[in-house]
Amino acid sequence: MKSMTGFGFGEYQDESQQLALELKCYNNRYLDIGVNIPSSLGLLEPRIRSLLSNHIRRGKVELSLKYRQLQENVAF
Repeated sequence: MKSMTGFGFGEYQDESQQLALELKCYNNRYLDIGVNIPSSLGLLEPRIRSLLSNHIRRGKVELSLKYRQLQENVAF
């Protein structure tokens, strides 16, 4: 991202899952990352923060991830 102010949104869906990601960035003197993800994906938060901090030097960054499983994996 070249500018400190920006917005991005992406969606993915297949037959078993739906994923929506929203990223907002605002001008700020320091890097301030906020991550809002489902508790079931909480283990990914450190990796998400690391990826963002590797690509963004400063600004207020808000990432929101929504995940929904559409069908259960049932094995017989």
